[in-house]
Amino acid sequence: ILSTIKNVFSTDKNDKDATLTISVVYREPEKAYEIMQLLLKALNEFIVKREMNESNKLANVLKDKIKTTHDPILKAEFTKMLANEVKKGIYAQINENSLYKIISSPFIPNKRISPKRKLIVIIAIILGLFLGIFLAFVLEFFENIKKDPENGHYYQQFMDYLGIDKIKRKLRR
Repeated sequence: ILSTIKNVFSTDKNDKDATLTISVVYREPEKAYEIMQLLLKALNEFIVKREMNESNKLANVLKDKIKTTHDPILKAEFTKMLANEVKKGIYAQINENSLYKIISSPFIPNKRISPKRKLIVIIAIILGLFLGIFLAFVLEFFENIKKDPENGHYYQQFMDYLGIDKIKRKLRR
């Protein structure tokens, strides 16, 4: 399953721009689009959940510090930090993409990426040409052996061994 996923998803990390490009290559462009939408939704849920957990942990620590601290200046500072953490948690819940930015939203390509039909046709023509030339040489070789008086009986023994004469008789009927 992991190798299949590796073939479907591709990522490209650009350290210069601090971006991560995720692309989905699948036979059906509509399915690729759906997969990418599901991936973005799952990624958003994961990031929001992780951010909420971190924010809640820090908020609990700050609440404990506020309770235990007797200095009013520190209490005010901890209260500000707690307010910021609560804001961050609320923003993470409200804004869908607050923790990351989508530069280009997923789209269905107009042009097929694979299979490259032109390349397949060109390779098939070249391969067919080479196989045709090879087959012509092989048939010419067998014809020359067949007509050769010294090696003709070896050719006949080879054909009898392969049973080609039987096949030819069955095809004539």
